[in-house]
Amino acid sequence: MIILHAAWFEGDLYLWGEKASDSSGNRKRPSGRISGPEPHPLDVGIKGLREALKAASAELPVSGKRVRSLSAWLPTAENRPVPSSPLLGELPDPETETTLHPWTVTARLLTFEECRDFLCLCTGKRLLAKGVLPGTDLQWWTTGLRFAGALVTHQSYLPGLLKTEDGYVARWEPVLEGRDEAFREALSSAPARACSASLITAA
Repeated sequence: MIILHAAWFEGDLYLWGEKASDSSGNRKRPSGRISGPEPHPLDVGIKGLREALKAASAELPVSGKRVRSLSAWLPTAENRPVPSSPLLGELPDPETETTLHPWTVTARLLTFEECRDFLCLCTGKRLLAKGVLPGTDLQWWTTGLRFAGALVTHQSYLPGLLKTEDGYVARWEPVLEGRDEAFREALSSAPARACSASLITAA
């Protein structure tokens, strides 16, 4: 069982995968002072990510400069990352203290075109392939894409200017009213709940 996650880092969307635990894979983080993030014990790695994407019919080669080791700040209890789903491993007791800690994961950068195509591929799906599921964070991104597509379809946008360090750049800006504004607010409040496994920084 593999759950695919999506996370935003430095202006790009990254994919990483989380596998089911076993007796050797769900090891605890060593106690005491740690010089840097430990490898996530449930990270699927390059091979697992490649196989999961292939099974999901996603034409995304997992190799080269687009693959990076990043730090995922994840809920951690008893010195180990909490699985994002009970399908991947036993969840801690609700009374157990949980904090955020960085764990190194293998992530694949998506270009704009790859991001669009992959999110479209995942839209509306609870199962991407046998044994491959989208995480709640990945589902959140597909909802955002559908919302943006609906705004374009309804022509709910106007030309505007974006101020940058080098001057101004032309941009289309959304015009949100009524239901669209309410949906945007609901979508904006969702990441804290949906994206608990997608706070990414450099490893």
